[in-house]
Parts: sequence; C-alpha cells; structure tokens
Amino acid sequence: MRKRKTTIIFIISVLLIALGFFGLSFFRKPISEKPEKTLPKETEKAPQLSVEELKKKLLKNAKPSPAGPDDLIIIESEKKGSYERPSFEITYQKPFDLFLISLYDKPLAEVRKEAENALLEKAEGQLDTLCQLNVLLGSPRFVSGGEILKNPESLNICLRR
Repeated sequence: MRKRKTTIIFIISVLLIALGFFGLSFFRKPISEKPEKTLPKETEKAPQLSVEELKKKLLKNAKPSPAGPDDLIIIESEKKGSYERPSFEITYQKPFDLFLISLYDKPLAEVRKEAENALLEKAEGQLDTLCQLNVLLGSPRFVSGGEILKNPESLNICLRR
C-alpha cells in the first residue's frame, strides 16, 4: 500500500513538472528580433565620402598647434576644463596620419562622448567613413589620475553600431 502511494505521488509530481514546462513554453512571449536601426532620411540620402575626402573636410579651417609644425588643431572644446585648458582637443598629426583626441577634464567618459559627438558633427554625419580613420584617445596622467580609457584606438560611437 505504501509503495503504491509513493508511486502515485511520483507520477503526479512528474506530470505537474511536465505541465509546468509545457505551460511556460506555450504561454511564453516570443523573443522579438532587434529592430533594425533606421537612419534619418537626411543621412540616408547623403553619399558617403571617401576617407581622403573626409580628411580634407575635417582639416578645412584647422589651425596650427603649438605642439609642432605637423600638428593641426581641428576642434577645441569651448568649455574650459579644470586645468585652464579646453575640456578636449582634437588634433591631426600628419606624420602618423592620426587623429588624436586629448581629454583634459573629468569625468573622462562624458568628455570623451562630447569630443566624439563634436567630431561626428564636424564630419557631418559621415559615421561609416569616420570609423575608418586612425584615431587615438588619451588623457594626461595629471587629469586621468591613472584611469585607463577603454578602447583608446577607436571611437565608442563606432563600436556601438
């Protein structure tokens, strides 16, 4: 009698577990796929520039940097940082074919975002081509306090696409 009671309880337990799994899979909402990113109509219509054309556009109206004759300041933040310098500065170093983004204020993540958005604005939304440029982000130790930037060889706006 006891063995029969144990068997019945076991069978009922298995049925309840099976019913629970079936119920979960039956009533569960289907996982929707990520929606495709849609660009504003203006961006869709604008033809993408080549890397060389974008460099020319970015270097237009650049001013010489006091760092050296081959360095050109493309964008300088209007907002002053904590160290009597602009919050960020974007320069082009001709010998290295490199766009250097220097961050001079904290929080670094916020200042980096501002600098990247300023560069994207100057590039007039040419994100695909912008992501092909050689870029290096950095911050002097007196500003960063040794904090290490993630992905200093690329723009975060390029990693998010």
